[in-house]
Amino acid sequence: MADSPSTPEIVIMASGGVALLGSFLPFVDVGGEFGVTISAWGDGLLPIATYVAIFGVLQALAVALPRFAGTKLPRDVAGFTLPQVHLVLGFFSALIMVGYLILNDAKGIGFWLMFLAAAGLLVGAVLLQRDGARPGTGTAPPSPS
Repeated sequence: MADSPSTPEIVIMASGGVALLGSFLPFVDVGGEFGVTISAWGDGLLPIATYVAIFGVLQALAVALPRFAGTKLPRDVAGFTLPQVHLVLGFFSALIMVGYLILNDAKGIGFWLMFLAAAGLLVGAVLLQRDGARPGTGTAPPSPS
């Protein structure tokens, strides 16, 4: 049986799921007589708003597959460690959502869920980086000798 996931891993997996769920709910909700709602996958928001959902799912899978399925992931991707990749994707997701927070007036429930998920992805990545653990292993990387 696999060890239980660490707190940063739980935060990343939960945030990835919330980001995916929120992407299908109304991202933009313009009330009024015609009541227009657009999800993150709709016209005008695709592909930028969907990056948060895609990055969230990728981060959640990068944590869940090694932890629960025993999948071996490479130690680094393009010269970056997996915690560094999580940090970049979490930061970029949070940056996108802050941009929409500033520019978008008609925010729906999908926006708020994705906003919280992006914050969770960033916080989970920072905690993962700070702990020095490799996602899915629960152990610190080997110390340089």
